[in-house]
Amino acid sequence: MAASAVPQSPVPDVPTQVPGLVLGELTLDDADAYYALLDRNRERLSRLGNYRAESEATPAWVREHLSEVFGLSRRCGIRLNSELIGRSI
Repeated sequence: MAASAVPQSPVPDVPTQVPGLVLGELTLDDADAYYALLDRNRERLSRLGNYRAESEATPAWVREHLSEVFGLSRRCGIRLNSELIGRSI
């Protein structure tokens, strides 16, 4: 796990113009939902050869991935009515 000198504080959800659709930080608390999302989309994730790591994800890989800290960078999930439906890049 990479260490960061930048304090990590929670990032508030960002609402959109679509009712119920928000962008919010993906955290370790989202590991199960994120793994389920990746598992359902393996074929699409690997179709063009990109997202190889995500297409081969295991629950352990997801927990490690979401535990990594990249300075000011954050991973954002896309949620519709509180259900994780995607991830922004």
